[in-house]
Amino acid sequence: MKTKIIFIICSALISCTVTNAQWAHNLFGISWEIGIPVSNNDFLKKTSMEGGKIEYRHKIKENLTVGGFLNWRSYYEYFPTATYENPEKTQAVTTDMYRYIYNLPMGANVHYYFKAGDMFKPFAGLGIGAQYSEQSMYYNIFLAEDKNWGFLLRPELGTIIKFQEQWGALIGATYSWSTNKNDRLGIKSLGDVNFQIGLVFTD
Repeated sequence: MKTKIIFIICSALISCTVTNAQWAHNLFGISWEIGIPVSNNDFLKKTSMEGGKIEYRHKIKENLTVGGFLNWRSYYEYFPTATYENPEKTQAVTTDMYRYIYNLPMGANVHYYFKAGDMFKPFAGLGIGAQYSEQSMYYNIFLAEDKNWGFLLRPELGTIIKFQEQWGALIGATYSWSTNKNDRLGIKSLGDVNFQIGLVFTD
């Protein structure tokens, strides 16, 4: 019985390797992301489970692709009742507070793939583009809010795991940095680390 099980497992692995010998020229992906703020932690620092990404990659060489991406991320954090003063210390309010940051990064990307067999495609990538962002604070009956655009840089590491000829999984991590700023809320730039897991489809 054990021999039969081992034979079935080995056969499945060999079959998987054979079916993944060829990689298509176009890749489409959708991922779920977990985001961790690494800048402006005085404004908020709570990890977010609310993020995602769609992307497209086109193979121009065996180990090189170019494409584009669109991300979305939503951060929020609750702060219990405290006394807050304006920067000039001329006004104060005692209240609890909700703080939000909503980011929409988008741009072009390039990925380089390292040799690691037929089933796995580890890669390093770089995205360049723009980021739309909204930052807001809700306290008592008041709202402080700003909307802005910034320049975006987005290095990335990860791997694609090909299960079949036309689909597989993507696991990776990115660091996203942008020039979005909000002087009113003390935000000089935006930076976060994101861990992603998703599905890829090829043709």
